[in-house]
Amino acid sequence: MARGNKRSLILQALEKILKGRRFDEITMDEVAATGGIGKGTIYRYFDNKEDLFCQMVSAFVNDEIDAISVVAAASLPPREKLVKIGESMSHHIMLHGKYIREMHAQSFPGSKLEPREIMHAHHTRMDRILEQVFSDALNTGIVRKDLDIEATICIYKGMIMSRSIRLINSHIDIAVERLVDLLMSGLAPAK
Repeated sequence: MARGNKRSLILQALEKILKGRRFDEITMDEVAATGGIGKGTIYRYFDNKEDLFCQMVSAFVNDEIDAISVVAAASLPPREKLVKIGESMSHHIMLHGKYIREMHAQSFPGSKLEPREIMHAHHTRMDRILEQVFSDALNTGIVRKDLDIEATICIYKGMIMSRSIRLINSHIDIAVERLVDLLMSGLAPAK
């Protein structure tokens, strides 16, 4: 098996084990058994359990950035990009939000990756993508000229996060399209 495939297999094994449990409840022996590999193989790729967990979360947030980058690069109007990016963000929050929350709640002193650095890099990349989409909206004239892009990004990310949390906790599904339309109506140029 190729080196990258074993690494992916280990990350998938950890995710499978974590489905109904907390990080501190699992062992590297369980990860090895679930992945069908030797425990020593895990240590060729990861320093310890903390490093394995942080790298799993890093892979998840990188997948999210890759997905929204594809949408941002597509030949779509800014509104459509915002809907599709919001849907992708919400999808990733639904799939991996538990692990991101857990990463924020614990200390990972043995990890090569610092949780705050993972999330800071993730949000910086996401903000750059959203900044470009909102700049495109500004350049096409669908939002007012005095648009505060940084504040708008905060509002946009907050509404997508809130939508995702409502869906997880209350099963209330507010369409991303509705939220984007509401946001865009408030950002429209004065008539």
